Amino acid sequence: QIYAGGHTHQQMLRRYCDAIILNPGSVGMAYELDRQTGEARNVGWAEYAMIDAAKSGQLQIDLRRLPVEVNIIVQNALASGMPRAEEWAEHWPK
Repeated sequence: QIYAGGHTHQQMLRRYCDAIILNPGSVGMAYELDRQTGEARNVGWAEYAMIDAAKSGQLQIDLRRLPVEVNIIVQNALASGMPRAEEWAEHWPK
């Protein structure tokens, strides 16, 4: 059994008893926690998972990341009229 969920914006793959618990991460707003301050900061990649369940019963789960163009994301958000876009943009890497 595979239990997949989201909302935390962080990739996770764990075994629990006979099941697998999976969070593929976030495509649009992946982040990391700063270990010193505890603050979340957005990162410059999109996250997702690939699940391959072969007919033989072999299961493979790959957590993946792809770089994104942060400057384009921020420029589009600032030009969109989104409320508090400037504050939102401060959380992205420069």
